[in-house]
Amino acid sequence: MAFQSIFYSYYQREINYAFLLLDEIEDARDIGQLTFLQFWQLAKYSHIDSFTGYIRRMTHTNCLRTLKERASFKSNQAEYLRNSPAYEKASFDQAPELKAAIEKAIDSLRPSHRMAFQLYYIQNMRQKDGAEMMGVTTQNFKNYIHLAVANLRTQLSSFFDL
Repeated sequence: MAFQSIFYSYYQREINYAFLLLDEIEDARDIGQLTFLQFWQLAKYSHIDSFTGYIRRMTHTNCLRTLKERASFKSNQAEYLRNSPAYEKASFDQAPELKAAIEKAIDSLRPSHRMAFQLYYIQNMRQKDGAEMMGVTTQNFKNYIHLAVANLRTQLSSFFDL
């Protein structure tokens, strides 16, 4: 009963705060869910002096972790592409504009969509493992992949008969 009251009091406020830090509503909702899942797992709340401060610190920490993962992922993105079997098979010597368009299209994806796409298609990771690595549900991971592919199809439609 106490958790439910705290949840309804703070949930939307924490999503709004996460959105300010992350600039993506999907990630902000994921952070909100993660924060309250972690809070639920505490089981005892007697040691907490201020719920507002405690929950805000959890949200802030989860946002910082997400931003750190984004930065790490972005820095390794080119390496992921270069080492992928699909990249080696494609002959970009004859079509440098296609290579540039693919890289631009992948770079333009939302970070969560790009990460899911690369984990699943380029790193050949299972959906369950990718979801675990990203800290989201398997269904969210599948949604990210679907949205990434749809976006890439739209952006690259001039090169292919899609």
